[in-house]
Amino acid sequence: MEFRSGEPEGAHKVDADGARKLCKVVVVKALRDMGSGPDIEREKVWSWVNSHGFEEMCSWAGWGEDWIADLFSSVYHLSPSVRRPITRDCVVMLKRLGRIE
Repeated sequence: MEFRSGEPEGAHKVDADGARKLCKVVVVKALRDMGSGPDIEREKVWSWVNSHGFEEMCSWAGWGEDWIADLFSSVYHLSPSVRRPITRDCVVMLKRLGRIE
């Protein structure tokens, strides 16, 4: 098999804008799950945030991993009484920022 650099062709061609948008949707969904879901879901998302996969997803989304990780950390450490409404506001903000509404 020969390696060729450049843009994929045919069925393997990637829609870069679509892929970027999909990655943003995944990050936003994870934030919503962390802040609004049950504790077990919150812990699963937190584990993902601390993985290489999260860093790659942020990179593919075009979002800096550091500030997104800080946002997730802030939501993770909120008291349960305010976590849900603040998460809702953060999700709205990310959707607007990412133009994915």
